[in-house]
Amino acid sequence: MAGVVAAGGGGGLFLYRRPFSSMTPLLNNAELSVLPPLSLHLSTASSAKRSTGIWCGPRDQNRGPLARGRLLSTEAMLAIQSLKRSPNLLAQTTSRLLKADLLAVLKELQRQDQCHLALQVFGVVRKEVWYKTDFGLYAEMVTALSRNGMTEEIDSLIADALQDKFETDNRGIARLVRALIGAGNAEGAVSIYEMTKGSGFLPDDFLFRVLIRGLKRLGKQAHAAKVMDDFREFSKKSVLVGYEELSMAA
Repeated sequence: MAGVVAAGGGGGLFLYRRPFSSMTPLLNNAELSVLPPLSLHLSTASSAKRSTGIWCGPRDQNRGPLARGRLLSTEAMLAIQSLKRSPNLLAQTTSRLLKADLLAVLKELQRQDQCHLALQVFGVVRKEVWYKTDFGLYAEMVTALSRNGMTEEIDSLIADALQDKFETDNRGIARLVRALIGAGNAEGAVSIYEMTKGSGFLPDDFLFRVLIRGLKRLGKQAHAAKVMDDFREFSKKSVLVGYEELSMAA
């Protein structure tokens, strides 16, 4: 028979076999006294590696993920978190923001579909001393509201747009009209067009094309015909080409 004997040496543990038939002690007392204490060492190579997770920022999922390539300042991110936690602190939260940060907060809330907060922030933007009527901002707000099915809020927003000081911005107006058409709000699109025409500002061909094609797509043939008449009146020099192109649009 053989037995397993453990002996310590050099800071490690060694195992070897020794026959049990011998009655001679393996080590005498003197030899045992000079042996170093036994110690067990676990090999780091054989031990499983532990993965460590690193968490940055709050873990309450109060802030939605940022789109790739989108950069927000620290002030803007803190403002968004604060507004989500305490919407009643709107004035205190937005008052310390610069123009760029305030607009960034508005766009990020729209992107995260936080439309009620975005509407409040947009109201703050419109009261700033540097603000001039920006129909492009209205268009982005309409798109966010439409995406969330907030049709009544769109109507209220258009009512506000009609009260704003008119600014000559063909592209911005066309963007707003297109957003309203996309939201299925033909009446709102026509209202913006009528406001543009009533201001004495001459719309360009692009706005006419967007509006006429959109009205036809929504089945508003009577409105489309009226706008077509205006198009022929405002662009007599190119009436034949313009009329043919617009008539072919569905």
